[in-house]
Amino acid sequence: MDSVHHIGSSSPSPSPCHLPLPTPRPSPRSPPPNAPFDPHHLVTTRCNKRWSKPLLTATAIIIVVGLGLVSDVIGVNGVLKVAADSKSISKSNGIQIFMIAVADEMFRARYAPIFKAMSLYASRHGYKWLVLGDAVSEPMCEREYADFFFRKHCIVSKWMQRHAMTGDRIFVFDSDVVPYQTSLPLTHWLKNDEDLIFYDRAMNTEVAAGNYAVRNTAATRDFLMRWADYEAERPPGFSSSDNGAIHLHLVRTLGLEHPKIGACAQMYYNLTALVTNLDPYFEYVGCTR
Repeated sequence: MDSVHHIGSSSPSPSPCHLPLPTPRPSPRSPPPNAPFDPHHLVTTRCNKRWSKPLLTATAIIIVVGLGLVSDVIGVNGVLKVAADSKSISKSNGIQIFMIAVADEMFRARYAPIFKAMSLYASRHGYKWLVLGDAVSEPMCEREYADFFFRKHCIVSKWMQRHAMTGDRIFVFDSDVVPYQTSLPLTHWLKNDEDLIFYDRAMNTEVAAGNYAVRNTAATRDFLMRWADYEAERPPGFSSSDNGAIHLHLVRTLGLEHPKIGACAQMYYNLTALVTNLDPYFEYVGCTR
């Protein structure tokens, strides 16, 4: 089963593992935060007995897997319970929940049946389903980022800034994600007021990059733009595009490593092996965990 990474609780953890976060530097490709930065709303960590250092893992429940929206993981075995009424929850809190995929014209056509299913799921629970990725709508992202997977986070960030209200929740999905346990609402994973939620893959030690949840704030938009900026820092060898970058980005955001001379960063920038040899890549991933 996958585990959740809840990043940003509105109530700071009393645990000694709670880490303060320095104010983020403005990204050259995104506007500086337009509101005071509160680290308690971006990062909360807790200790796990298996490791001696603070972890990103805040809890051991299933994320997205139980919802049935991740295409490479199946089954929940009745572990999770359905929340009462997602429509009333979102309306009573005064927030809107968006479900977003990013796809160009070719992939919109290829995944049209899946997108239809996602649209029906969104309608059932009172969410808004959108497919982004039109070059006309976000020309800066198209111009600045050649790699689709990094460009995706730029597109999401810019869309949030222009079209979502502060506090709205955005669930970002890969295009091949399909709903199968449609009675379970997304609000199940919004109980702790986090700003960012990631999850571990079931098949290896990676944090998955394709699907995540984000609250619309200046700090989270900046986080996404900084993630996109890793395109310019990719090593010469296999680094799994944005999926490799998110590990170093999270470690740095959590203040667990020096941004320039940290051991994990050195492993990342020195990746030279091709995709036929994944050992160096997973050694780097292990360093970040």
